[in-house]
Amino acid sequence: MNIIIIGRKRKMHGKKDQEHVRKGPWNTEEDEVLLHHVKKYGPRDWSSIRSKGLLQRTGKSCRLRWVNKLRPNLKKYVILTSLSSLFSL
Repeated sequence: MNIIIIGRKRKMHGKKDQEHVRKGPWNTEEDEVLLHHVKKYGPRDWSSIRSKGLLQRTGKSCRLRWVNKLRPNLKKYVILTSLSSLFSL
């Protein structure tokens, strides 16, 4: 691993820099892979999803996708109230 010092910052060049990490919106195929992995192994060991070559996402990205969008006990509701009921005295 080479270390290049630029000013006071260090930049590491190694294997992780060469690997592609997917960023941006998730597609349905990625969601299905993540759901299958969680059903098989449970909601833990998120970094193993990438190390097994299942997804090109970071473990943190997989965990956040599960917690915020895919977990089955996620409460998906919208509270609709009229402004008049909020401000009536």
